[in-house]
Amino acid sequence: MRGEMRWKRRKVFRYEACWDKEEGCVEVLKEAWHKRQRDINDRKILVKLEDCKAALLSWSKLINSDRAKELKKRSESLQKLQDEESRVNVEEIKRLQREIRVLLEKEDLKWKQRAKRNWYAMGDKNTKFFHACATQRKRKNVMKQIMDEHKQLFNNQEDIEGAFNRYFKSLFASTRLSPKDIAVCVQQVEP
Repeated sequence: MRGEMRWKRRKVFRYEACWDKEEGCVEVLKEAWHKRQRDINDRKILVKLEDCKAALLSWSKLINSDRAKELKKRSESLQKLQDEESRVNVEEIKRLQREIRVLLEKEDLKWKQRAKRNWYAMGDKNTKFFHACATQRKRKNVMKQIMDEHKQLFNNQEDIEGAFNRYFKSLFASTRLSPKDIAVCVQQVEP
C-alpha cells in the first residue's frame, strides 16, 4: 500500500425531495444565493450554486438530527397520553398523531428517493423481484410515440430521436445574447 495514491471519490450532491416539505429551506437558499455580490457572470453563478449546495448540506444535517429527536419526543408524549386517555386529551392525541404522521412522511420521502438511486448499485440483481421491478420501470419509462410542435406524430425510435434532437437544438440555439443580457436574466432568478 505504501507509495500508492488513493483517490477518494467525492460524494455527488443531490437535492433531497423531502427538503421541500421543511420550513426554512427557501430561506436557506435565498440567503446563500444573495450572500455574494449581485454582478453575475458564468463563474459567479457557479460560486452561488456552490454556496447554495454548502448551505443546504449544513442545514440538512441540522434538520435530520432534529427530525429524529422530534419524532422520538412526540412518540413518547403520544404514548403517555394514550396510556392516560380521556376525553380531556383526545384533541392533544390527534394533534400529536398528525405531527408524527408529517414527520414520518418526510422521512419516508427521503428514503424513497435514496432507495431508488441506490437500487441498481446495491440491489440483488439475480432475483425475480429485481428483474420484475427493472422490467416494470423500463415499461413505465419507454416512450412509444411523441408529437412534435407541428402536431406530427412519430412512432419509431429513429423518428422519436430525431424529433427530440430538433426540439432541443432549436431550444438551445444561440440567440446572440450579450453578457449584459445574461446578467440581467440571472439577476431575476430567485432560489
